[in-house]
Amino acid sequence: MKWIAALLGTSPAVLYVALALAVGVPAAFWTYGAWQYRSGRSVGKAEVTLAVERATAAERERQWIANEAAQAVAREQVERLTKSRDRLQSLLKEIADAADQDPLRDACGVGADSSMRLDKIRRPAAGPKTSSR
Repeated sequence: MKWIAALLGTSPAVLYVALALAVGVPAAFWTYGAWQYRSGRSVGKAEVTLAVERATAAERERQWIANEAAQAVAREQVERLTKSRDRLQSLLKEIADAADQDPLRDACGVGADSSMRLDKIRRPAAGPKTSSR
């Protein structure tokens, strides 16, 4: 190092300080950049994690609302079908009771009363069919 200092006409101490600065300043910049990179990455990761958690919560809420709506529709359908079943069962019981009381129930063929009872079963929504005879 002394011959370089003699060649440049400076003292070796100045040369050592210049060498220390030449190595230390870039190392300091590199360290600062790496620190900023890691802290930025941490912040970015935290932001992404928060965004994912919010999106997950929103999706779960959307699914919960959709499920509640679907269950409400299903409950209404079950209630409607139960009423329809009960109505049909009472109609069948009424028809069976009327058939048991029919004096011609053992006769060969289908009488007018039996035909009307069959029409009630076939078209329960239309009600009793009136004949035009």
